[in-house]
Amino acid sequence: MSSALERMRAALRPHHGALERTVRLDGDAVTRADYVDFLATMLGFVEPCETRLFGAAGDPPADLAARVKAPLLRSTLEAFGLPPGTIAALPRATALPSLERWPDALGYLYVLEGSTLGGQVLLRHLGPRLGLSPAQVAYLRTYDQAVGSMWESFLAELERGLSASADAERAILETARRTFITLDRWHQGSERRLATYPLRARTL
Repeated sequence: MSSALERMRAALRPHHGALERTVRLDGDAVTRADYVDFLATMLGFVEPCETRLFGAAGDPPADLAARVKAPLLRSTLEAFGLPPGTIAALPRATALPSLERWPDALGYLYVLEGSTLGGQVLLRHLGPRLGLSPAQVAYLRTYDQAVGSMWESFLAELERGLSASADAERAILETARRTFITLDRWHQGSERRLATYPLRARTL
Protein backbone atom coordinates (compact mmCIF):
# COMPACT_ATOMS: atom_id res chain seq x y z
CA MET A 1 0.00 0.00 0.00
CA SER A 2 1.39 3.40 -0.98
CA SER A 3 1.93 6.16 1.55
CA ALA A 4 -0.65 8.26 -0.35
CA LEU A 5 -3.31 5.57 0.10
CA GLU A 6 -2.38 5.24 3.77
CA ARG A 7 -2.78 9.00 4.20
CA MET A 8 -6.13 8.88 2.44
CA ARG A 9 -7.44 6.03 4.58
CA ALA A 10 -6.31 7.76 7.77
CA ALA A 11 -7.90 11.06 6.78
CA LEU A 12 -11.21 9.43 5.84
CA ARG A 13 -11.46 7.05 8.80
CA PRO A 14 -13.55 9.47 10.95
CA HIS A 15 -16.02 10.02 8.10
CA HIS A 16 -16.26 6.29 7.41
CA GLY A 17 -16.94 5.69 11.09
CA ALA A 18 -19.62 8.38 11.20
CA LEU A 19 -21.43 6.78 8.25
CA GLU A 20 -21.29 3.35 9.88
CA ARG A 21 -22.86 4.80 13.04
CA THR A 22 -25.66 6.33 10.97
CA VAL A 23 -26.40 3.20 8.95
CA ARG A 24 -27.06 0.63 11.66
CA LEU A 25 -28.44 -2.58 10.23
CA ASP A 26 -26.57 -4.99 12.47
CA GLY A 27 -28.86 -4.91 15.50
CA ASP A 28 -31.44 -7.51 16.50
CA ALA A 29 -34.30 -5.02 16.07
CA VAL A 30 -33.70 -4.49 12.34
CA THR A 31 -36.77 -5.31 10.23
CA ARG A 32 -37.36 -6.02 6.57
CA ALA A 33 -38.82 -2.52 6.25
CA ASP A 34 -35.58 -1.06 7.65
CA TYR A 35 -33.66 -3.00 5.03
CA VAL A 36 -35.94 -1.78 2.23
CA ASP A 37 -35.45 1.75 3.57
CA PHE A 38 -31.70 1.25 3.27
CA LEU A 39 -32.01 0.00 -0.32
CA ALA A 40 -34.26 2.92 -1.30
CA THR A 41 -31.84 5.37 0.30
CA MET A 42 -28.84 3.89 -1.47
CA LEU A 43 -30.61 3.97 -4.84
CA GLY A 44 -31.42 7.64 -4.31
CA PHE A 45 -27.73 8.35 -3.82
CA VAL A 46 -25.99 5.84 -6.06
CA GLU A 47 -28.01 6.46 -9.22
CA PRO A 48 -27.24 10.21 -9.53
CA CYS A 49 -23.62 9.54 -8.54
CA GLU A 50 -23.25 7.03 -11.35
CA THR A 51 -24.80 9.47 -13.82
CA ARG A 52 -22.11 11.97 -12.86
CA LEU A 53 -19.36 9.37 -13.08
CA PHE A 54 -20.14 8.69 -16.74
CA GLY A 55 -20.18 12.41 -17.43
CA ALA A 56 -16.75 13.13 -15.95
CA ALA A 57 -14.07 14.38 -18.31
CA GLY A 58 -11.04 12.20 -18.94
CA ASP A 59 -10.43 8.49 -19.34
CA PRO A 60 -12.48 6.36 -16.94
CA PRO A 61 -11.40 2.84 -15.94
CA ALA A 62 -12.16 0.26 -18.60
CA ASP A 63 -14.35 -1.68 -16.16
CA LEU A 64 -16.50 1.28 -15.05
CA ALA A 65 -19.65 -0.17 -16.64
CA ALA A 66 -19.17 -3.36 -14.61
CA ARG A 67 -19.21 -1.28 -11.42
CA VAL A 68 -22.67 0.22 -11.95
CA LYS A 69 -24.96 -0.66 -9.04
CA ALA A 70 -28.23 1.23 -9.60
CA PRO A 71 -29.78 -1.58 -11.69
CA LEU A 72 -29.00 -4.05 -8.90
CA LEU A 73 -30.63 -1.76 -6.35
CA ARG A 74 -33.75 -1.43 -8.51
CA SER A 75 -34.03 -5.18 -9.05
CA THR A 76 -33.55 -5.83 -5.34
CA LEU A 77 -36.37 -3.42 -4.49
CA GLU A 78 -38.57 -5.08 -7.12
CA ALA A 79 -37.94 -8.40 -5.37
CA PHE A 80 -39.90 -6.98 -2.42
CA GLY A 81 -42.87 -6.31 -4.71
CA LEU A 82 -42.23 -2.61 -5.30
CA PRO A 83 -43.43 -1.67 -8.80
CA PRO A 84 -41.01 0.13 -11.15
CA GLY A 85 -43.12 3.29 -11.01
CA THR A 86 -42.86 3.46 -7.23
CA ILE A 87 -39.12 2.92 -7.40
CA ALA A 88 -38.74 5.62 -10.06
CA ALA A 89 -40.60 8.07 -7.80
CA LEU A 90 -38.26 7.60 -4.83
CA PRO A 91 -36.25 10.74 -4.02
CA ARG A 92 -32.83 11.16 -5.63
CA ALA A 93 -29.99 13.16 -4.11
CA THR A 94 -29.15 16.41 -5.87
CA ALA A 95 -26.71 18.11 -3.48
CA LEU A 96 -23.71 16.02 -4.53
CA PRO A 97 -20.02 16.95 -4.54
CA SER A 98 -18.84 18.47 -7.80
CA LEU A 99 -17.44 15.99 -10.26
CA GLU A 100 -15.93 17.28 -13.44
CA ARG A 101 -13.00 15.00 -14.13
CA TRP A 102 -11.01 12.03 -13.03
CA PRO A 103 -9.55 12.15 -10.29
CA ASP A 104 -12.71 13.67 -8.73
CA ALA A 105 -14.48 10.49 -9.85
CA LEU A 106 -11.97 8.32 -7.98
CA GLY A 107 -13.09 10.02 -4.77
CA TYR A 108 -16.70 9.09 -5.55
CA LEU A 109 -15.72 5.53 -6.37
CA TYR A 110 -13.74 5.11 -3.16
CA VAL A 111 -17.02 5.46 -1.27
CA LEU A 112 -19.25 3.54 -3.70
CA GLU A 113 -16.85 0.65 -4.17
CA GLY A 114 -16.14 0.49 -0.46
CA SER A 115 -19.85 -0.11 0.10
CA THR A 116 -19.51 -3.51 -1.60
CA LEU A 117 -17.27 -4.65 1.27
CA GLY A 118 -19.83 -3.50 3.82
CA GLY A 119 -22.49 -5.31 1.84
CA GLN A 120 -20.76 -8.61 2.52
CA VAL A 121 -21.06 -7.99 6.26
CA LEU A 122 -24.74 -7.09 5.97
CA LEU A 123 -25.38 -10.13 3.81
CA ARG A 124 -24.12 -12.48 6.49
CA HIS A 125 -26.20 -10.75 9.17
CA LEU A 126 -29.43 -9.85 7.41
CA GLY A 127 -29.88 -12.69 4.94
CA PRO A 128 -30.53 -15.48 7.44
CA ARG A 129 -32.04 -13.26 10.14
CA LEU A 130 -34.74 -11.73 7.93
CA GLY A 131 -35.28 -14.79 5.75
CA LEU A 132 -34.32 -12.92 2.59
CA SER A 133 -34.39 -14.62 -0.80
CA PRO A 134 -31.41 -14.50 -3.19
CA ALA A 135 -33.19 -11.82 -5.23
CA GLN A 136 -33.71 -9.73 -2.09
CA VAL A 137 -29.98 -9.64 -1.34
CA ALA A 138 -28.80 -9.09 -4.91
CA TYR A 139 -27.39 -5.64 -4.10
CA LEU A 140 -25.53 -6.91 -1.03
CA ARG A 141 -24.00 -9.63 -3.21
CA THR A 142 -22.52 -7.14 -5.67
CA TYR A 143 -19.68 -8.89 -7.55
CA ASP A 144 -20.38 -12.14 -5.63
CA GLN A 145 -17.12 -14.08 -5.35
CA ALA A 146 -15.25 -11.38 -7.25
CA VAL A 147 -15.78 -8.69 -4.61
CA GLY A 148 -12.19 -8.99 -3.39
CA SER A 149 -10.61 -8.85 -6.82
CA MET A 150 -12.85 -5.94 -7.89
CA TRP A 151 -11.80 -4.00 -4.81
CA GLU A 152 -8.12 -4.73 -5.43
CA SER A 153 -8.37 -3.65 -9.06
CA PHE A 154 -10.05 -0.42 -7.97
CA LEU A 155 -7.30 0.22 -5.42
CA ALA A 156 -4.71 -0.18 -8.19
CA GLU A 157 -6.58 2.44 -10.24
CA LEU A 158 -6.85 4.68 -7.17
CA GLU A 159 -3.13 4.42 -6.43
CA ARG A 160 -2.33 5.45 -9.99
CA GLY A 161 -4.54 8.48 -9.55
CA LEU A 162 -3.04 9.38 -6.19
CA SER A 163 0.49 9.16 -7.55
CA ALA A 164 -0.23 11.41 -10.54
CA SER A 165 0.44 14.63 -8.65
CA ALA A 166 -0.06 16.36 -5.32
CA ASP A 167 -3.04 18.20 -6.78
CA ALA A 168 -4.60 14.91 -7.88
CA GLU A 169 -4.14 13.44 -4.41
CA ARG A 170 -5.81 16.46 -2.82
CA ALA A 171 -8.70 16.32 -5.28
CA ILE A 172 -9.34 12.62 -4.72
CA LEU A 173 -9.20 12.98 -0.94
CA GLU A 174 -11.45 16.02 -0.84
CA THR A 175 -14.06 14.49 -3.15
CA ALA A 176 -14.09 11.25 -1.14
CA ARG A 177 -14.43 13.23 2.09
CA ARG A 178 -17.36 15.24 0.75
CA THR A 179 -18.98 12.11 -0.67
CA PHE A 180 -18.87 10.40 2.73
CA ILE A 181 -20.39 13.47 4.38
CA THR A 182 -23.08 13.83 1.74
CA LEU A 183 -24.05 10.16 1.92
CA ASP A 184 -24.20 10.34 5.71
CA ARG A 185 -26.50 13.36 5.55
CA TRP A 186 -28.62 11.66 2.89
CA HIS A 187 -29.16 8.66 5.18
CA GLN A 188 -30.11 10.99 8.02
CA GLY A 189 -32.42 13.20 5.95
CA SER A 190 -35.95 13.16 7.32
CA GLU A 191 -37.35 14.34 4.00
CA ARG A 192 -36.51 11.07 2.29
CA ARG A 193 -37.17 8.58 5.08
CA LEU A 194 -39.23 5.56 4.10
CA ALA A 195 -41.91 6.57 6.62
CA THR A 196 -42.90 9.31 4.17
CA TYR A 197 -43.34 6.82 1.31
CA PRO A 198 -46.43 4.69 0.71
CA LEU A 199 -44.25 1.62 1.36
CA ARG A 200 -44.50 1.08 5.10
CA ALA A 201 -48.07 -0.05 4.63
CA ARG A 202 -46.88 -2.90 2.42
CA THR A 203 -46.27 -6.35 3.85
CA LEU A 204 -42.52 -6.68 3.48
